[in-house]
Amino acid sequence: AAFTFSLAASDLLFLTNSLLQIWAVARGHLWVLGTPMCRLHQFLYGLGYYSGLFLLATISLDRCLLVATPLWYRCRRPERLP
Repeated sequence: AAFTFSLAASDLLFLTNSLLQIWAVARGHLWVLGTPMCRLHQFLYGLGYYSGLFLLATISLDRCLLVATPLWYRCRRPERLP
C-alpha cells in the first residue's frame, strides 16, 4: 500500500503539471503565468517525473529481492510494506 499510494501521488503531480505544459503549448509556447510560476512548474514537473522513476525502480528492486532471496528478504523486510 505504501508503494501504491506514493506512486499514485507522483503520477497525479506529473499529470497536473503536464496539463499546464499542454496549456502553454496550445497558446503558442507562451507562458503567461510569470517567471516564478514557470520555475515552480519546472520544479514540480521534474519532481513528479523523477519520483515516479525512483518509485518504479524501488518496486522492481523489492520484487527482485522477494524472488531471488525469499527467506532472507522476508525476515528483513519492513512491516509496513505489503
